Amino acid sequence: MSFFKKVFANSGSKTESETPPSFLPAFGRYTEINKTPAQLSYWTKAQDDFLQRKYPDSFNNLLLYMYDPAVDNIKINRNGNQIDFELIQGSKIIRGSANDTSFKAEARIARFDKLSVAFLRKLMTTNFMLQYSRFAIKDDIIYLKFDSKIIDASPNKIYYSLRELALKSDKMDDMLVREFASLHQIDSDHIVDLPDDIKEIKYKYLQLWLNEILEKIAALDESKLSGGISYMLLGFLFRIDYLLIPQGSLFDDIDKINAIYNAKDNKSTLERNRLMIEELKVLQGKDKNYFLNNFYDAKLTFGYVPATSHQHFYEFILDGFKNTGWYLDNRYDQIVTAIYEWIIGYSIFYFGLFPPTYDFLKIAYMVLQPEFCKEMGLTQNLYDKTTNTFNIDAVESEIQKVIAAHINEYPKIIILTGNIKYDSINAFLYSYLNEITYLNFAKV
Repeated sequence: MSFFKKVFANSGSKTESETPPSFLPAFGRYTEINKTPAQLSYWTKAQDDFLQRKYPDSFNNLLLYMYDPAVDNIKINRNGNQIDFELIQGSKIIRGSANDTSFKAEARIARFDKLSVAFLRKLMTTNFMLQYSRFAIKDDIIYLKFDSKIIDASPNKIYYSLRELALKSDKMDDMLVREFASLHQIDSDHIVDLPDDIKEIKYKYLQLWLNEILEKIAALDESKLSGGISYMLLGFLFRIDYLLIPQGSLFDDIDKINAIYNAKDNKSTLERNRLMIEELKVLQGKDKNYFLNNFYDAKLTFGYVPATSHQHFYEFILDGFKNTGWYLDNRYDQIVTAIYEWIIGYSIFYFGLFPPTYDFLKIAYMVLQPEFCKEMGLTQNLYDKTTNTFNIDAVESEIQKVIAAHINEYPKIIILTGNIKYDSINAFLYSYLNEITYLNFAKV
């Protein structure tokens, strides 16, 4: 769901194998955290207009608040007091309208061959869990809809209503079509296909990492090291989500495996690990086209995670460090690395971080997975796994690039590179993450 960034190749001639792919996908999923001052001003205008009963103006400014010019995620057509709009959320288009009396929005979820008690029951059950929107059927189309009298349609209510409708419709369409054979995809022409070379690289590394994690875990004592195995499994899942950005049914598969660990079902860690491993083996056996079809790109309007304070983030890191003690003492180095990777991946997956923090964590992934990053076009090799050595100049150059990109907005951000240790991968990850905890996001 993220967008492509052009990369500059190093000068000089290259052999075919050395030539980077034609596109470099941005890592990670879309986040709303980095709103510009202009966008934030539209939010204030939307609230002020609503209080003054300038309802069409209020809604128009709300759409401008949600519009991201870097993504071009919303189309607005205003004619006097009548506003029609479309916004994109992944695999779904949400269409709506507003005037001085009412507001409505809807997404077409799927088309069906015939009515089925099974999927109707599923829709009714899901309706009870929705706060603002509801499923409806017209002709042979399943819709997710929301409407309101304009006097009740405050910017807060409309924002969270659209957010629920968008996030739920983006998730439910794949889920329903996958579960019920009588349902079919609809409104998916806007999805951007990835270049074949990018999809092939993603498939290659998904299989490589999947085989690698299962082999490593099989060599460990599952009873004695059940906690460490959990970190390895979860770190692997977060890596897949951040670096490969699976979509559609593949994302649902990854999410389902992650949910096994988080389920409140009184299962032991050992039992949860076994269930997660079982699901990974099922995933391993799927046809190649299944994976290739679920590597695509699509625009987003709403992110998946709420904003997180830097204090909450650094407290999580410091707490995570405590989990490495026993494994360090007993020289389970690969589990220590897995815990650091879990800290990084969990933070990106669950926290809405300051934009510089995302960029600093990306450097950690570039160190952890240098071969993948190189094949994806990042020609700066930060770490050599074969020799366990760092390109220190390249690491510190990447750090300075992040600082330079954000220093105008956050004039006090700094990383004391002299505190970073390069003796081993674990020494680096510990010292680097520790430095990130000291970031200062004060603007004055």
